[in-house]
Amino acid sequence: MTCPLCTLERKTKWLYEDKTVVVLMCETCGVPMMVLRRHTENPTATEMLCMERIREKRFPDYRWRDIGMRRIREHYHWHLVGKETC
Repeated sequence: MTCPLCTLERKTKWLYEDKTVVVLMCETCGVPMMVLRRHTENPTATEMLCMERIREKRFPDYRWRDIGMRRIREHYHWHLVGKETC
């Protein structure tokens, strides 16, 4: 079975991408989510720092919330929520 996040088909709008992460609209819940490109459930401390720096620089009005990796568990990801909903 092919991992849908490894193939990263552009089914929804992409907001940001680099060699480490992609920020795209979640197909399930309709909010932005940051997805590690590397196939893992356990990001390194460096990857977590990278994700937080991208959030601070590119999405300063939002906070990332881990709402669980329900459908796709093979890639670590965060969902983006507005400050008012945190």
